[in-house]
Formats: sequence, structure tokens, C-alpha cells
Amino acid sequence: ARPSAPAFWSRVSMIRSEGANVLAEGVESEAQARLARECGCVLAQGFYFNRPEAVGSAIARLGALSAEPVKSPR
Repeated sequence: ARPSAPAFWSRVSMIRSEGANVLAEGVESEAQARLARECGCVLAQGFYFNRPEAVGSAIARLGALSAEPVKSPR
């Protein structure tokens, strides 16, 4: 089950009070992305942003957005 907004905010707040950045994982909607941002998550990932893809196509897509070539992690 997904936590309620107050429970999510409380967890993020606790983690940030320790000086850590918070990554919201599994973001699937604009509302979830907004909640994560409003709660102080500095990073988010999930299907809302992009579906999983092969390494080669991800490198090509990111390279097209970048002024510098993106290298394979291998």
C-alpha cells in the first residue's frame, strides 16, 4: 500500500532533517511528481518520466539532449 500524503511528507522530512537528499521512486502520475516535489524530494524517477528502455537507446536519446556525447557505463 502507498503511504498517505502526511505519512510521505513525514518520512521525507525526517530523512531531510538528517541532511540527506530524497529520491522518490515509482512516480507514475503528475500528482505523485507534484507531491514529491512539494515534500522536498530533490530527485524522482518512475514511469511518469519515462518507461524502461535498452541501454543503447537510452544513451542515444540522452546523447541527443546533451552538448557532449554520453558514454556507455561499460
